[in-house]
Amino acid sequence: PPPIRKVERHILEHLAEPLCLADLAAAANVTPSHLVRLFRQHQGTTPMRRLWELRARRGVDLLRDTGLSVSEVAYRVGCQSPYHFSRLIRRHTGEPPTRLRERLWRG
Repeated sequence: PPPIRKVERHILEHLAEPLCLADLAAAANVTPSHLVRLFRQHQGTTPMRRLWELRARRGVDLLRDTGLSVSEVAYRVGCQSPYHFSRLIRRHTGEPPTRLRERLWRG
């Protein structure tokens, strides 16, 4: 549905910024509760879980493709601190950012 596409585009354009459910709903021109229903029905998740999934994916890409510090990557994907980023990456990949980067760089 168009609101989901609008939300995903908005997330990608504003990834480094603090985002909340109300921001995402406003970007899609729907109410927060309606947005949650749409995401659950069509994506099997919630808008906020999708936000964190996209942040984790972008974080992995930056760790793999750049020499940026873990702290810089954390801030570029919208995490409040390197600690929160580390937890996000560990939950998403099963390993901490530094170990993940080492493995990805080794090939």
